[in-house]
Amino acid sequence: MLNLGLEGVMLMGGFAGFATAYAIQHAPGGESLMGASHVAAMLVSMLAGAGMGLILAFLSVTLRANQVISSVILVILGQGLSTYF
Repeated sequence: MLNLGLEGVMLMGGFAGFATAYAIQHAPGGESLMGASHVAAMLVSMLAGAGMGLILAFLSVTLRANQVISSVILVILGQGLSTYF
């Protein structure tokens, strides 16, 4: 399987991790959860990357779409969503 959409996957993972750490640290009483926020951010980043990988796998395997086109769509989706949010 060819994955050219790695840039979009990394953008979404980075955004999801940052948003999670920011939300935990700026919640009431979040100062005491500084160490936990980093672990939670890493876990959410991995889940976001896995979700993007599942989208590519669904498009390529189930729908039998072209892998290059599906990967480019993944890059555009990751760039668009991370910029929008």
